[in-house]
Amino acid sequence: MIRRPPDTGDGADQIDFKPFFDMIVGVLFILLVIISGQLYQTRFHGKAPVKDEALLVSERLKREKISQFLQGFQDNLTLQALTNHLDTNTQTVSLPLHQFFELREESVKPKPDVIGTLARALSQSLPCLTTASTAPDACRGKVIDGVVYLSLHVAPPQSGVLPTNLEALTLSLHGRIAEMQPALLRLNARDGQALFKRRYGTMLPPAAGPDFQGSLEFYFDFETAQMQK
Repeated sequence: MIRRPPDTGDGADQIDFKPFFDMIVGVLFILLVIISGQLYQTRFHGKAPVKDEALLVSERLKREKISQFLQGFQDNLTLQALTNHLDTNTQTVSLPLHQFFELREESVKPKPDVIGTLARALSQSLPCLTTASTAPDACRGKVIDGVVYLSLHVAPPQSGVLPTNLEALTLSLHGRIAEMQPALLRLNARDGQALFKRRYGTMLPPAAGPDFQGSLEFYFDFETAQMQK
C-alpha cells in the first residue's frame, strides 16, 4: 500500500501565477498604446489631405495654361530675332540688355528699332492675359488671368557713364514701349488696373568690357490675378 505524505497545509509546494499574469496584461496594454499611437500618426499626420478631384483638375489645367502662355511669349520673341531666356520656375522671361541700349558719347542710348520689335511681340502676347470676354479671337482657349512687370537689372561697364537713375531708365523704356504700342496701356487685369506694369530692378556690379550688360526681365504674376476672382 502506498501512503501519501501528510499535508502540512502551509502551501509551500504551490506556484502563484498571479504576478506572471499581471506582467502579461501590462505588456499587452503597452503594445495596445503603441499600436494606437502609430495608427493615429498614420491617419492624421502621415498622409496629406486628399484634395477634391475637381480642384486637382483645375490646378493641372492652370499649370498647363501658364506653361502654354510663357512658351508662346518666348516663341514670339524668338520669331522677332530677340535673344531671350525663359525660366518657368520663376515665371520670368529675360533678355540681354545690350539688345536695347548702347553706350554712345558717354551716355546710355536706346535702340528704337529693337524696342519697337519688342513692343510688337508684347502686343501679340499680352492680350491673352485679359479676361475671356475682352481677349481677342487669337487667344481663344489660351486666356489666363495675369499681370506682367517689366524691370531692368543693369551691369554697367567698368569704364563709361554709369546710369545712376535706374528708376528713370526703367520708366523711359516702359514709356517707349507703350508709345509704340498704345493698346498695351488699355489692357486691364481682372481688378480693372493696368496689366502691363513696371517695377524697379537692381544695379549690378560693373562688368568687364565696354558693353552695357545686364538683363531686361518680364515677370508674370498669375497668382495675384487668380486670388482676385
